[in-house]
Amino acid sequence: MPGLLLLSAALLAATPTDSAVCAVGRVALADLLAPAPGSPPLDPKSPNGPILIARSRDPSAPTLFDVCPDLAKLVPAPWRLVNEAAIMGGPVNGRDIPPPSTWIEPPKVSADGRHASVDFGAGGLFPRIEHRHYRRVGHHWRAKGEAVTDLVT
Repeated sequence: MPGLLLLSAALLAATPTDSAVCAVGRVALADLLAPAPGSPPLDPKSPNGPILIARSRDPSAPTLFDVCPDLAKLVPAPWRLVNEAAIMGGPVNGRDIPPPSTWIEPPKVSADGRHASVDFGAGGLFPRIEHRHYRRVGHHWRAKGEAVTDLVT
């Protein structure tokens, strides 16, 4: 019986947890929403701010904000957080989603909990899909290099 408990504990330790997904998601969200160097600051009172789309590659899977609802509080004004399912249902706030929009998917954390990757992208005139790797250093997650652009259409 003690061997079974040890095996169960080892399996639990090897499985990515929601807390790891949320920890990586917090860092990835900050990276994604950071203003580009030299760009003017966004007006937090603008009613037409950029849109952040919560999505998942598998429509039946939860989004980052479903798994980590507290992260929604970190989306600063004038960004507007919208769930992809709402967009597919029609206009948001009485109108279609205007470009540009940005989306983020839940992080994929490795079984050992030391590495993760996040897919995100942007719509609009120059849509793109980017992929960023993160690694755990001590108790913190850090980006590993620059984001890699997989697709520009």
